[in-house]
Amino acid sequence: MIEAWKAIDNGYYAVSNRGRVKRLKPGGGATVGRILRPGLNRRGYLQYRLTFDGRVKKSFLEHRLVAITFIGQCPQGLQINHRNGIKTDNRVENLEWVTPRENCLHAIKNGLFPINERSGMAKLKNTDIREIRNLNKKGISTRQISKKYNVSYENIRGILKGKTWSNIV
Repeated sequence: MIEAWKAIDNGYYAVSNRGRVKRLKPGGGATVGRILRPGLNRRGYLQYRLTFDGRVKKSFLEHRLVAITFIGQCPQGLQINHRNGIKTDNRVENLEWVTPRENCLHAIKNGLFPINERSGMAKLKNTDIREIRNLNKKGISTRQISKKYNVSYENIRGILKGKTWSNIV
């Protein structure tokens, strides 16, 4: 793929379809044409701290810069999805606008979002799920199982119907 550059709306910087940013205008000791090096934020996304008019600094996520510049403004209520699931792969062909639900389902489908005991919010372990299913087969009521594991009746029903923890056999 040939790298294409487009100026960001302020004209001080340009972003490429491969997810790189460079300086377009001089100022504050900056070298024109220099490719900037992004930082990694707490959530694992690449971001740039850009300076405008020599003093105003603002942080921008790399994938948002690429998507807005090459795909278009973000439609209300949508967010960016990395198609291949790699947060640092910000090539334009890897980005798309999706609903929050579509983004979450994509993450679950591709194993990017823990839906088992690896989740920090999980009260149950994989072994508990197997035991819950065995208790149900032995005729123990859903209410009794929910009391034993200190989780809601609805949670146990979801497990038994295969709506939650369906990845545990």
